[in-house]
Amino acid sequence: MLKISNYQIFYVFKFIFLLLVLVHCQPGLEKYPTDYAFLLLKEKSYNVSLKIINLEGSDLSIQLNYQTPNEIEKTEELLPLKKETEIHSKFSYPSRTKISLKINKQPLNPNQVCTSNKSNVEIFESNVGDIEVNCFSVLAPPTFSILPGTYASSQMLTISPPSIPAGATVSYRNDGNDPACTDPSPPTPINISISQQIRAITCLPNWIPSPVAGGAYSIGSSLRIWVTNSTTMGNLNGTGGTVGGDSMCNNMADTNHPGSGTYKALIWLPGRTSSDADWPIIANTNYYRSDGITLIGNSNSVKTITSALPNSVNTSAGLNSWSGIMANGIPWMAGSDNCSNWTSSLNTVDGIFGTANLTTPGNVFGRNGGPNRSSCDQLLRLYCVEQ
Repeated sequence: MLKISNYQIFYVFKFIFLLLVLVHCQPGLEKYPTDYAFLLLKEKSYNVSLKIINLEGSDLSIQLNYQTPNEIEKTEELLPLKKETEIHSKFSYPSRTKISLKINKQPLNPNQVCTSNKSNVEIFESNVGDIEVNCFSVLAPPTFSILPGTYASSQMLTISPPSIPAGATVSYRNDGNDPACTDPSPPTPINISISQQIRAITCLPNWIPSPVAGGAYSIGSSLRIWVTNSTTMGNLNGTGGTVGGDSMCNNMADTNHPGSGTYKALIWLPGRTSSDADWPIIANTNYYRSDGITLIGNSNSVKTITSALPNSVNTSAGLNSWSGIMANGIPWMAGSDNCSNWTSSLNTVDGIFGTANLTTPGNVFGRNGGPNRSSCDQLLRLYCVEQ
């Protein structure tokens, strides 16, 4: 009869134990059988440490995702404290473990943005210690002495940087675009005499620029001029005259319509001239594109626009619009042709037109002869002026 000693039984159970560990467990991930397996099999595991640079805020959360060679996955959340300079993983991991890093939550009080120099690393027979998480403070936006809005007269605006940190400056733009730190500082104060959109940011070397602050300032009478997307022959959709033109300008289905307001067609004919009450343009008024921000020009005391435009009515090329106006002089006058007072669609009759993407008044609103005349059977657009 075969006799088995207690000593032999011990080694049999030890062998079975090790087999179970190797089959079902991944060394280094937990503090239970696997740690004993490391001791028995002399497996090595490695730690991960992160250098934390310039952490001034609280609540920073860093997520580490691990995938071992056996494709076992584990996630750790590391919560470094304010001003902490180094933090370590809670567990050790075997060689060939792949690690991905993600910033779950950015620090607050003060606000910071933290980034890592590495988002993916792999353990290879040594501890990982070359991951850096660098935190940058985010500047507060500048303050505006008066809020964006509509004002009856000119306003004096002062834009100031935050008092902390010292040395912060302001960069701004007044063309509706977001500023960069390379843009100029605003004058102190800014004289807002015409409607414009003013945006500003706070800047300081080695800091992240602030969010953009500001908005649209509308001064006095601010009305819009736009060009229709729909086209018509010189008889203005068959209705003709001011009725046909105004109907086109108040058609909300036109994709260029601003979506609000009442409009008149900018066409010259008896009863609608710059000396008539029905004339669309009013005196001494700022006129803007359909966005209500981009200035097209300023009308004068005789209800015309005769100075070069700072911005065109529309940026797209080739948008020709019937007008019947000779706008290359002061004051404007009736053009030589107007499709028989905007009733004709014949190719033997002509009409004067302007082009929406130009900036010289005669080219924009019309002039006699040459390139600004078309036969009335052609499909052109209309300028629409807000009332």
